[in-house]
Amino acid sequence: MVAHRLLPSRILLCSRVKTTPHTRLKPLKTLSTSPESETTPSSSDPYLVDKLCFSLNQANNNNTATAASLRNHLIRLNPLSVVEVLYRCRDDLTLAQRFIQQLSLHLPNFKHTSFSLSAIIHILVRSGRLSDAQSCLLRMIRRSGVSRAEVVSSLVSTYSNCASNDSVFDLLIRTYVQARKLREAHEAFTLLRSKGYTVSIDACNALIGSLVRLGWVELAWGVYHDISPSGINVYTLNIMVNALCKDGQMDKVGSFLSQVQEKMGVYPDIVTYNTLISAYSSKGFMEEAFEDIEREEGEQCDYSERMNQSFKLN
Repeated sequence: MVAHRLLPSRILLCSRVKTTPHTRLKPLKTLSTSPESETTPSSSDPYLVDKLCFSLNQANNNNTATAASLRNHLIRLNPLSVVEVLYRCRDDLTLAQRFIQQLSLHLPNFKHTSFSLSAIIHILVRSGRLSDAQSCLLRMIRRSGVSRAEVVSSLVSTYSNCASNDSVFDLLIRTYVQARKLREAHEAFTLLRSKGYTVSIDACNALIGSLVRLGWVELAWGVYHDISPSGINVYTLNIMVNALCKDGQMDKVGSFLSQVQEKMGVYPDIVTYNTLISAYSSKGFMEEAFEDIEREEGEQCDYSERMNQSFKLN
């Protein structure tokens, strides 16, 4: 994992105050972004970050001079300086959020890069401000010329120094899916897995389900085979049964269910049976539907009751 060098610093002025989980801050204003490289030189003042952190600590005093000093420091920031401030404040989320809020308030047109936005996203996710984090993610992924590789690389490179967690990657996949950018979501998922990061089963289910609905069944199976060794749940099972049915491979459902039950301990539920009934009946094979389901359930279930439940739900 790449660790970015920080600017020279002799005095650490960001106090380590216990995080207040219920801090209520105003929603972020729209953040501007810049296609410029993340390697833009930092401010010529080697103590700028120290001074800014000190001003942030004094911001609650409602002192006019302190507020003016804070604004003066903010206007001298560049994207790399923003990242360093957030690295300094990572153990004090209240202070980090205050910085993000002041930056968006005083510099609404600040030219962010993917690197600086990624650091902000990590802090917002850790602070439970998922809506604001998703807004920043949307802005980042919609930037012209920004590839999935750049998005993932920026999030990964700032991950450790922001003391982040894998919820950020879940949010990234969900954001792509909700924005209906499924190819991008699949590519981001593949990149994250190649770098050794995990994506929650819920986020994976969202991706797989959307791929199946769009008819990209092959891609869905690729994601399934990647995550299945780590375990799936009944929602994943039902998505893949639906994928087999949409692909006209109902004859493979039985072996698939047997494999999932034996190797993963995941069993079909009422949704599974409804999916099978719908698929078979659409082909005019209602009798085969009954036979297939009865074979799966064997003698361990009251078949009549199961079927009655299925038709009631339909």
